[in-house]
Amino acid sequence: MNSILTPLNAGYPIHAVLDHLSSVGLLDRRAAPDLERVRALSFGQLVDAGVFIARAGGGNTVRVESAFSHCASVGLSGGPYPCVSSDCRLDRARDLGRYAIMLSDRVYTYNPFSQFVPAPSGSIEIEDSVDVRLDFWTGLRILCEWAPLIEEGLVFPFPHTDHYCHWCLAKRSFGPDAGRRLDEGISTFVRRFHSEARVTLRQDDHGLQLEVRAPGDLIEHGRSFLSVEKVPRSMRSPRVLRCLSDGDPVEVSRRVVQGLKIATSYSDNLLHAVRYGLVANQLLRTSYVTDGQAEIDLLTTLSDRRDIVERNRISAKHLSNVIPFLRQLPIGPLLKLRIHEGDAFLRYRAALSEAAATVLSAQSGTPSERDARAVFKDVVAPELARIGILVRGARRRSLSGGARAVAGWGIALGVGIYSGLVPAELLEASKALGATALV
Repeated sequence: MNSILTPLNAGYPIHAVLDHLSSVGLLDRRAAPDLERVRALSFGQLVDAGVFIARAGGGNTVRVESAFSHCASVGLSGGPYPCVSSDCRLDRARDLGRYAIMLSDRVYTYNPFSQFVPAPSGSIEIEDSVDVRLDFWTGLRILCEWAPLIEEGLVFPFPHTDHYCHWCLAKRSFGPDAGRRLDEGISTFVRRFHSEARVTLRQDDHGLQLEVRAPGDLIEHGRSFLSVEKVPRSMRSPRVLRCLSDGDPVEVSRRVVQGLKIATSYSDNLLHAVRYGLVANQLLRTSYVTDGQAEIDLLTTLSDRRDIVERNRISAKHLSNVIPFLRQLPIGPLLKLRIHEGDAFLRYRAALSEAAATVLSAQSGTPSERDARAVFKDVVAPELARIGILVRGARRRSLSGGARAVAGWGIALGVGIYSGLVPAELLEASKALGATALV
């Protein structure tokens, strides 16, 4: 019985962090994050706890030299972008944990307490609010969910300070012309937003809100809300105020949307995610993985490598594979399965790596979709079937009593470095695995 886990210093002292959180009452008797306690802390106590969690790893960020060492995007890490919903963020963090168990030697994740890392001046650039405290509680939920993975060294929550110039980072990663391409990519995002997004103003018990609807590759879930303090001056007509008072939504014109710079608020979040990806990739030299389409599109524009994009598209389409019930298996039992059935995981991962290498090294430069399908059938499918049997067995054992569902969603695992952050020659040499959309 072999373990796929690499023996190394986990780096992040998760037990010390959880013990400290329990001692200050932030975790209840079941070691679950206590929202009421988070709300009751003074802001100074909250900041002290946030700084402690963010900096607990200190200088112990041990780089893992492996083709299966990854750095996950803000979105995949359960960060506040592209969706701030606590449950949505926790679900994404869980999916990333399962991905780490299935494919990785280590995943460096966005630390959910990164906003508490002091600026170069030593200041903490956040202000107390209901949203800040809810974000803190969500970060605790994610950290507790990842705890067994952090202990095994599979996950390292990497703190990110957002005090970098995205133009300089882009040029360092993609060459002197990358600054211009970055501006073009953001301009394309803003132009599409103004053309395709629909914004309405509504008033409810929570106050005034802008409801933004747009295609899913622009806005997560295709819908989001922004709070506003007052009705925009250009909309303060008796009809609009009456509609709002009656609870009816009012459409916001494109001219007003442009004046409110709504698109800029979304593009700023996108740039924050890209800055994190560029910084983490340059520091850690790992394969960067993301499933955010807006981020993928911007990084594709930055890299200007259409050949990599096409190969990744074919790899993602034909080498992705869904493992039934994987999402319904808690992280703990899945981690035990990887430890005790290490040989099966090694074979599965080796099969994916071999298939990716075959597709990415096509002599014609761009592999055919027929060849990709054939590689999947011959190389990946047999090992996928074996892993599927193990996962279904573990899921059955994890259920106790009651009716058992006969069907369940899986997670799509696949290959391809969407971002192009890893140079093409390194990509092909390492046969690095990336992420596809988690469905």
